[in-house]
Amino acid sequence: MPTVGGPQSGKRKTLGAVAQSIMLYAAPIWEGVMKVAKLRHKLASVQRKMAIRICGAYKTIFGEALVIASLLSIDFVTIERTEVYEGQDKAVARR
Repeated sequence: MPTVGGPQSGKRKTLGAVAQSIMLYAAPIWEGVMKVAKLRHKLASVQRKMAIRICGAYKTIFGEALVIASLLSIDFVTIERTEVYEGQDKAVARR
């Protein structure tokens, strides 16, 4: 997507939500990857590029892009989904 012009804000957010959903597919399974700094940085880099495209900003902003695009950090979302998944496993085991 071009930085200036292109789809409007709502369409950009929808495309970003789809991309983040794809990134987080099976997150509880590969959550251990987040402990390796190099791989965590790669995921954060992809998310940062996506956030910059969503908010239509230039490459010079860093962490602000996530805030402007209303996205949570990939680290946080991965841990959150893992905790929810493990909680569901424990609930099933108790039955």
